[in-house]
Amino acid sequence: MTSSKELTVEEVIAELLLGDPTAASSLKNYPAAQKAKAALTTYIAREQSYDTYENVIKREQRKRASERGYKIGEK
Repeated sequence: MTSSKELTVEEVIAELLLGDPTAASSLKNYPAAQKAKAALTTYIAREQSYDTYENVIKREQRKRASERGYKIGEK
């Protein structure tokens, strides 16, 4: 990361994803760094929770129920 200009959130994320060795240590020096960290954390958490076993089973149940004309939760 360069200290000569202020980086945007997108630039910080790109440098983190590209594996810039100085990115992690110099994050505190950039206003966009906290937003970038929050965006990455949220994205990773959503991806991890989306594919849990329980969620996969629920999606399959909803899919099968809708194919039969039912909605889960209706009586």
